[in-house]
Amino acid sequence: MLTLKGATGTYQLEHKNGKPGKFGGILTGNRLEDHLLVTGKLIPSPQSTYDQERLERLLNLSHPNLADTIEIISHEEQHYLVRRYYAGENLKTILSKSKYHKHLSPHFRIKAAIALLDGLAHMHQQGLIHRDIKPANIIVRYQPGTSPDHWDPTEVLLTDFEQSLALPVKGRERSPFALVYSPPEQLLNHTHLTGPQSDIFALGVTLYEMFAGSAPWVDCNAEILLNLQLTYPMKRPSRIDESLFSIIARAAYKERFPLPPKRLAANVIEAILQQGIANRYPDAETMRNDLTNYLESHPMPIAGRYARIKKWLSC
Repeated sequence: MLTLKGATGTYQLEHKNGKPGKFGGILTGNRLEDHLLVTGKLIPSPQSTYDQERLERLLNLSHPNLADTIEIISHEEQHYLVRRYYAGENLKTILSKSKYHKHLSPHFRIKAAIALLDGLAHMHQQGLIHRDIKPANIIVRYQPGTSPDHWDPTEVLLTDFEQSLALPVKGRERSPFALVYSPPEQLLNHTHLTGPQSDIFALGVTLYEMFAGSAPWVDCNAEILLNLQLTYPMKRPSRIDESLFSIIARAAYKERFPLPPKRLAANVIEAILQQGIANRYPDAETMRNDLTNYLESHPMPIAGRYARIKKWLSC
């Protein structure tokens, strides 16, 4: 059991599954004063004023579609991020289990994406980029026992901000990335090029998976998958109509490399990456508006068609 004393209360946390903590490892518990359920993570200690600024901006985030960070506590020369606990399930699990995703209509999926874009727009306006958007870091909130047919698409949360950076991005340190979801500028460690459009890329890939039933690039070999993610174009599956796919494709746009990047000069790589970024949505609000317009032009199907669409979306 770990006891942390912070500015807003005292927290008792324990390591999930009883295992010792590590960076990014999840702790669960509550705040003693009001029994608020919380989660905690051990995070790297801030090393510079830039790190401090990033954490301060993170604490100031306040939006219904962003997980609430309560405080960051220093304890025995280590730093812990304490966040409110949310009942629900992460999107990765939902998409992997038919008992969940077969009940989620196309409208639910688009409305959920719109809600996430609202949260992402707020995050960018507060001078932060996420850098780790993927289904595992998105929570769909619902009360235990609630049928997926009755889930609210606006009750989605973007969480796990530990990889976030403050804008403008400084330095050229190694950039973490997520297989399948991260844009080329992260894959190739061009940290100075990462920005709001890097997050839009990752959300576009996530939206693709929400509709297609699988990621746009799949391979069991991590090296091959990384190469596909970097160089192979996104293909439209029959499950996604052309209008929706055009939105997804713009969000997740990347310029093709004429040769493997390791065979290209640094200035050529930089120019290709910049061109790819320039062809994406300029901001979350613009993508949100396009999805809203798509939703308005594709009304909810009548009951008979709706049943077929549910079957069509199951995989």
